[in-house]
Formats: sequence, structure tokens, C-alpha cells
Amino acid sequence: MTFTINGADLAGTALAEVTAVSEGQDVTFDNAAPVLSAVTIASDNSVTTLAKTGDTLTLAFTADAEINSPTCAFTVGGVTAAGAAVVVADTSTGAGTGWSCAYEFDAGDSEGVVEFTIDATDLAGNAMAQVMTVGDGTSVTFDNVAPTLTTVSIASDSAADATLAKTGDTVTVLMEASEALAAAPT
Repeated sequence: MTFTINGADLAGTALAEVTAVSEGQDVTFDNAAPVLSAVTIASDNSVTTLAKTGDTLTLAFTADAEINSPTCAFTVGGVTAAGAAVVVADTSTGAGTGWSCAYEFDAGDSEGVVEFTIDATDLAGNAMAQVMTVGDGTSVTFDNVAPTLTTVSIASDSAADATLAKTGDTVTVLMEASEALAAAPT
């Protein structure tokens, strides 16, 4: 910020014009709100778009200017997340421009899609517009209900009786699961 100080004493002697500070530091005028980019969300599950109890969700983002520690809030299935507090970390080695918010899923969380809000201010106190979406279109869905087998049947290809088997016969187990399974049951 530039400035000029002019003046005179009571006798009218002019003050030498002052245009710089002699102590301290300059002041920078900042009225621009920070903006986030590269907002991503993923879980540490082997399928990063899905999560179960005990998995950790990470929301990562970059600010266009240094910001104070942001506030991240999560809802799971439309209900406020039930687990431990969100852990916020500066991922930009103290520069205040790269951040992550991590949340560990709890058995008390509702099933469903995870939604979030990010709020922050820059060092001058300018509040950014609340962020509620990722830039890459990804999402994470929490599933805390174990699958069940709804129908299970067993039969042999015995010519005599499907309920009997002997060496050389093939026994087949058929089952229906309550939801899609990651792999064939063993």
C-alpha cells in the first residue's frame, strides 16, 4: 500500500514528505477471497469410491492463496458423520495452500453417499465461497451392512438321486447374495 504524509508544525515549518515506514512493515491490501482447485475425495478402501467401517476418507484440495486451517464437515447418507473428529493437515509443507481433511468411518454412520463442506479464510480474513463439490466428479459411498446369502442350495449330478453323491459325481452349490459381491465366495 502506498501513502504520503505531509504536514507542518505550529510555526508553519513544512514536514519533510514521508512515503515509507521507518519501523515495522508495509501493509498489503487484500480483498480477494481465496478459491479452491483440485478438490478430490477418496477412501483408503481397495475400491476408492467405496468405504466400510474403519476406512479413512480423505478430502484433498489446493487454495490459490495461503489460507488459515480450513473447516471440513461431512454427512454420510444425509446424516452428520458419527465418527471421530475430522483431522485437518497442511500438505504444502507449511505454505498453507495444500490441505487434506481425513475422517475415519464409524459403525454409527448412515449408509449412503458422503457429502462435504469446506470453509476457510485467507490470512487477511477474506472468507472463500463454501465448497461442496469435487472437480473430478468422483464420490464415496459408505456401506456398513455385511452382505448375506438369501438363498443357498446344494445338489449333485448323481443319476440316482440329486441328494446323494459318490466319487466322480459333481456337487454344485447355488446361492443368491443380498448385494453384489467383490469376488465369488469360496
